[in-house]
Amino acid sequence: MEWSRGDSKAQFLWIEGPGTDVTDSERSISMVAARLVASASLAEVPVISYFCELLRSVQLQYYPASFPEEQAAVALASALIRQTVEVLLPKFDTNFDLSRPRFEQLNGTFQSWDVSMEVLADLLSLVPGTAFCVIDGIHWLDSQRADKYLRAFVEVLRNSTMKIMFTTSGRSGCLLEEIPVSETIQVMRMPAIGTQSLTEHLILEQFRKRRDL
Repeated sequence: MEWSRGDSKAQFLWIEGPGTDVTDSERSISMVAARLVASASLAEVPVISYFCELLRSVQLQYYPASFPEEQAAVALASALIRQTVEVLLPKFDTNFDLSRPRFEQLNGTFQSWDVSMEVLADLLSLVPGTAFCVIDGIHWLDSQRADKYLRAFVEVLRNSTMKIMFTTSGRSGCLLEEIPVSETIQVMRMPAIGTQSLTEHLILEQFRKRRDL
């Protein structure tokens, strides 16, 4: 599969699964994403990932001025920043400001979103070789308030050299605007757990080939 091959330009793959009942976990598109992340890790391929969810009301009490979609977006960005740091080389040279004061600006609120995007962009540009990013459930974050911020987030990923995979249960308004049909696969019916779709098989095969190099 072309998406999983290494080259100098970032490529997206959006797997749009069917709308799934939250109790139907065995056929969830999230299961595909989870297995891909696990397989990449076993193959020792650099991978970062996040499974989006909306914060519950008890958690939102700490962010009274925020909406669930906004805080979920902040959680997504924060997780990817942390994981990207972990896949960087132990030593490297850079002109980017990676100082402690800059990272302290990332205070977990939506007010620090712009700084988060700048830091994430800098870190992604430092990731060596071919690495993968799997993001599941970004459709949960769709809202008028979060739309422009999610688009900025997708643009940051687009400008990186990582291979980015999105998996969603149904449509995502943000991804519809940012990802062309040529980078989208629609899955009308999910196979039961324990089986593999052709798409999943091809991606896993690329992971195995990288491991054997």
